[in-house]
Amino acid sequence: MAEGRSSRRRVRRASVLVGSVIAVIGGVAAFPGAAGADSGPTVYPAVQVTTSLDPARAYNQPQLTIDPQNPNILAVAGAEYNTGTCGAFISRDGGRTWTNPGGIARPAGYGSCVTSDYGPYLGAAFGADGTLYMVTTASAAACQQCANDLVSDRSTDLGATWQSSIIHKSQSVTFTGVDGTTKTDMEHFSLTRMATDPSNANYLYAGSRHGFADRTCPTCVVGGNFKPRPYVAVSADGGKTWSAPQDIMADIPRSQIEGAFIPSLAVGPDGTVYAFTRETTPPADKTHPFSPGDPAGSPGAGARKFVSISHDHGKTWKTSTLDASAVPCGGNCDNPIVGTVDPHNGNVYAVWAQNRFVNGKALENDAMFSASTNGGKTWTKPVVLNDDTSGLDHYFPGVSVAPNGRVDVAWYDFRDDHLFNPSSTTDNETYWSVYYTYSNDGGRTWAKNVRVSDRPMNKNAGYTQSDQQGLMGPVAVASGNNASYFAWSDSRAGTVDNPVEDVYFTSAAYATAAAPATTGETAAWVWGLLGAVSALTLAGLILVAVSAMARSREREAGDVPVTR
Repeated sequence: MAEGRSSRRRVRRASVLVGSVIAVIGGVAAFPGAAGADSGPTVYPAVQVTTSLDPARAYNQPQLTIDPQNPNILAVAGAEYNTGTCGAFISRDGGRTWTNPGGIARPAGYGSCVTSDYGPYLGAAFGADGTLYMVTTASAAACQQCANDLVSDRSTDLGATWQSSIIHKSQSVTFTGVDGTTKTDMEHFSLTRMATDPSNANYLYAGSRHGFADRTCPTCVVGGNFKPRPYVAVSADGGKTWSAPQDIMADIPRSQIEGAFIPSLAVGPDGTVYAFTRETTPPADKTHPFSPGDPAGSPGAGARKFVSISHDHGKTWKTSTLDASAVPCGGNCDNPIVGTVDPHNGNVYAVWAQNRFVNGKALENDAMFSASTNGGKTWTKPVVLNDDTSGLDHYFPGVSVAPNGRVDVAWYDFRDDHLFNPSSTTDNETYWSVYYTYSNDGGRTWAKNVRVSDRPMNKNAGYTQSDQQGLMGPVAVASGNNASYFAWSDSRAGTVDNPVEDVYFTSAAYATAAAPATTGETAAWVWGLLGAVSALTLAGLILVAVSAMARSREREAGDVPVTR
C-alpha cells in the first residue's frame, strides 16, 4: 500500500508539473517570437561575395533580393564602378556560398552602365515569376555632365545572360526653372531605383532623377534655378517595353515643391505603387540664413519627405508630405528616403537619415523610421532607430519586411570610430560599421542595435563613403521569416592611396520566427488557442505515460488485482 500511495503521489506531482507545462507552452504559443526576441538573432561571420583580385576594383551599390519562388535563392546585383559593368552574384543556399554567373547587364553599344551622382545609381529586384531585373543609366562613358539614357536589363537564368531594353533615350528638352526661365539641353538621368509588383509579374517600375546634361553652375541642376525632378516609367510586359518616364510631382506647383530627389519605389500586395522622395535644397539666402526654428521649405532648410501614390499602375500620381522636419541640408540631405510595404497587411514603412535639432543645437545624422497603416494617408511621428550616445553619424538606412511582418533596418554607422576626435566635426569621421535593428510589431518597438559587419572600415579606403568619391547608397537588406540578410560595399582590402571595394554579405538567424502581423494587433487569441491545444495534447500524453508507470508499479506490489 505504501508503494501504491507513493505512486499516486507521483501521479499528483506529475499533474502539477503538467499544469506548469501547460502554462509555459500556452504562454510561448500565445507570443511567438518572444524567445527569439529575448535571446536575439545569431549573426554569422561576414563572407566576401565578389572574388576579383583586380587592384583597382570597385564593387558598389549592391542590391539584395530574394527569389519569390525559392527563398533559398538570393541575388546580389550591383556594379563594378571602374569598368562600368553591371551584373549579379547568386546564392542557392541562403547566402552560405556565392557564384558569379558571368553575365554583363549592359546594352550593346554603351561604354558604361553606371553614372555616379552622390546617391544610389542602380536598382534591382526579382519579379513575381523569378525573373531578375536591373535598372540603370547608360552612356558612352560614366559622365556627370553629358546625356545618358535610362535602361533596364532582365535575366531568366539567374544572371548568366541578360536582355536589355532602352526605357528612354535622352532627347533635347526645354527645362523650366524655379523662376519661370527656360533652358534647352539634353536630358540626363541619374540615380535609379526600381520595384516589381509582387502579385503580377508583368508590372515593373523604374524611378530616376531627371535633369539636364550641362550642369555647370550656377545653372547646375542641384544647387541652382533648375531643380531635378523624380521620374517614373512603367512596364506592363515584364520589362520588354516601357512607358515614357513621367514627373510624378507634375500636379504640384513649383512654388510648393521646387525640386525633388531620386524616387525610391515599392509596390503593395494590392498593386498600389509608392514613390518616396525628399525635396532638394532651396537656394541659399544670405540675407536669411537657416536657423533650427525655420519651417521646412524656407531658404536653406528643405528636406521635407514626400510620398507619391498611384492606384492605376503609374498612370496618375498623388503626392503628399510624409514628414516636414527642417534640417540644414548641405551634403547630408543627399541621404535618400527608402520605403517598403508589408506583403501581409499592406502597412507602409519609410526610413532615412537626417540631422536632428535638440534645444536649437544640430545633432548627428540619425537613422529615422515612420509608418503608415492607412495606405500612406497619415504617418507616425518619426523615431530614431540608432540607440547609441556616441554623437557620431548614421547614414543610408535600408529597409525590408519579411513575409511574417518583421521589419528589418540596417545602416552605415560611425559609432565604432575610436580614432574620432570629439573636438572635431563629424566631417572627420573615419571608420564605419554596419548596424541593424528589427521590429516584430510594425515599428512600435525595436530590438537593441546589432553590429552585423565583422569589423570597422576606413571610409577613405573605398568609394561608397569616401570624402573624394562619395558614391553613397543605402545598405542592402532582404528579409526571410527565419533570417535577415545584409550586403554592403566593403573597403577592408583597400588603402587611402589605393581604394578598393568588395561586396560582403552576412545574415542574422532567428531561433523563432515572428507571427504574421495583422492590420491591427496580432491575433493573440489564435495563438493562445493553438498553444492551449498543443499544451493539452502534450499534457494528456504525459498523464497517460505517468499513470501507466504508476499502475505497473502497483501491480508489481500486489495493490491492484490483475484482470484477465
